[in-house]
Formats: sequence, C-alpha cells, structure tokens
Amino acid sequence: MFHRVLVATGGSPWSNKAVEYAIGLAKDYGVELVILHVVADTPPYFIAEAGTSLDSIMEGSEETGRRILAEAARWAEEAGVSYETELAWGRVAEVICRVASERQCDLIVVGSRGLTGFKRLMLGSISNAVAAKAPCPVLVVKWYEK
Repeated sequence: MFHRVLVATGGSPWSNKAVEYAIGLAKDYGVELVILHVVADTPPYFIAEAGTSLDSIMEGSEETGRRILAEAARWAEEAGVSYETELAWGRVAEVICRVASERQCDLIVVGSRGLTGFKRLMLGSISNAVAAKAPCPVLVVKWYEK
C-alpha cells in the first residue's frame, strides 16, 4: 500500500515520537523513509534590535537542523531502514507538502503536541495545516507529556 513515507522532524519530543513511529512503519512494511527537517525562512523570535544578526541565527538554525537529521538518520540505520534525509527552507507545512509531492510519498507522518483550546488557536498547528494541504494521507502521532 505504501512505498515511500515522509516524516517531518523538528527535534521536539512530539516530532521524535513521529520519527520513531515512521521508522517502525518503514521496518514493518519494508518502505522507504524520507526524513525531513524544515528551517523557517525567518525565525518567529527574530528581533533586529536584539544585537544578533539574522545570518547568524539562520546559520545556527541550519546547523541545528543538520544535527536533528543526523540523529533521526542514526535511529533509521539502527533499525535497518532504507532512508534519505532532506533539509529544506520555508514555511513548515507548505514545505512538508511540497517535498512529499516531489518525492512521490504515499504517506506523511507528523507529530502533534495535542494542544487544545486557546493554546492551539494562538500557536497554530503544523499537523492540521499539513493535513489540510497534503497531497497524500497524513498520520498524526500524538505525544502527551507524562
């Protein structure tokens, strides 16, 4: 049914849970895995007057993204799963959907914090945005803080 699965990771506990789940799917069903990290074009916390240049923040974000991908790749290798990694820039939900389409993925796996109410309204939800725009089915792996 599935041949290639895209999993998006940001290094958070909920996205790590999604990576673990996607690796399990890939291993159980013998599918290829695309591990994606998206670096936002302009970080939401950037303030020009703060004394840090945007270039230095962006370099740090890219370096962090590469570390996150390396860790997820290590997990996939340990599980014996066929995978590729990709680091991309842009709006997270839009990039996830674009890469899934370009890579001809049959499924997108994303993590969710499980926010509700006002927090969800104010912070938004990448998983909801991906599900609304995705070119294929989306599996949302919920994470709950213990």
